[in-house]
Amino acid sequence: MRRLGSIGHTGFSSPGGGGAGGNQRTYSPVNPKDVQAIVKAITDRGINSAMVSTLIGSVFGGDDMLPFDIKQTCRLIFDGAGMIVFKQEWEDNCAKQLALVTGPDHPLYGSSLQRLMGTDPTMITPQAQAEGLRAHEVMTTTRAAREGIHSASMVIAKPSSWSTIKQSESESFTQFVDRLQASIDSSALPSEAKGPVLAECLRQQCNSATKDILRSLPPGSNLADMIRHVAKEEHFAPIQAAVCTTITSEMACFKCSQAFKLGECANYQTPTFSTPIN
Repeated sequence: MRRLGSIGHTGFSSPGGGGAGGNQRTYSPVNPKDVQAIVKAITDRGINSAMVSTLIGSVFGGDDMLPFDIKQTCRLIFDGAGMIVFKQEWEDNCAKQLALVTGPDHPLYGSSLQRLMGTDPTMITPQAQAEGLRAHEVMTTTRAAREGIHSASMVIAKPSSWSTIKQSESESFTQFVDRLQASIDSSALPSEAKGPVLAECLRQQCNSATKDILRSLPPGSNLADMIRHVAKEEHFAPIQAAVCTTITSEMACFKCSQAFKLGECANYQTPTFSTPIN
C-alpha cells in the first residue's frame, strides 16, 4: 500500500525534486476498506489482538503514511482518550528522532516537529505534505506513529475476559477456541505464556461433553492434537447417534409381524431361509 508516488516507486519524481507538471508528486489517500478492516477487527478481537497488529502493519508497513493520513486513520482506531495518548506518543517518538540530528549530513536535517506532525502552516493539506515532505521525513513520522499506536493500545486496552469465557453446550469446540484465543491475544499476557494459558483454559472452561472427549486424548498431546481430536469426535458423534437410533427404532417381528423395538418382543426369532443364499 502506497501513499506517495515517489516514495512508493510508482513512477513519480524522487523526493526533493519537486517541480511542476509530470514531476510533481501527488497525494493518494489510504484505502478506506483497509481502515474499516482494522476497525472491525478491533471490535471483534480487541485492539491488542494479533489480527489488529497484522492489519495495522499492512497499512503502516510501507513507511509512506503522510501526517494527514496518520491522523485520519487513528481517529477511527482510537476513541477520545486513546487519541490523546496516541498523539503524545507519536510526538515524543518524532522528537526523539529529531534529537539525533547532528549536522547537515543527517537525512532529517532542516526538519521540525511541525513538519513531521503535519502542523507546519505550509503543509496543512495532504497534497502540500506530499509535495513538501522528504522521503526520510515520511518514513520517520510513519514509524513513529506505528510505535505510538502500539504504546497507546497497551495503555487503553480493556481488561481481558479470557478467564471467564466458557464453552456453551451448543457451541462447537473450534468456535470456543476462536473466542478464547481472540481474548487471550488481546490481553497483556507475555507472548510465550499465551499458548499454555490457552491450552489450560480450553481444558478447564469447556463444556461437559468436551471434557468427556478430552479424557481419551493421549498424554503429551499438544494444542493442535487437542483441537483435531475433539473436532473429529464432534464430527462422528451425530453419525453414531443416528446409527443407534436406527438400530433401536421400531421394526417388524418376523414371527408375529408386530412392531417392536429390538429386544422387546419375546416372539422375535432370527429369520431362516429354506433355500440357501448363494
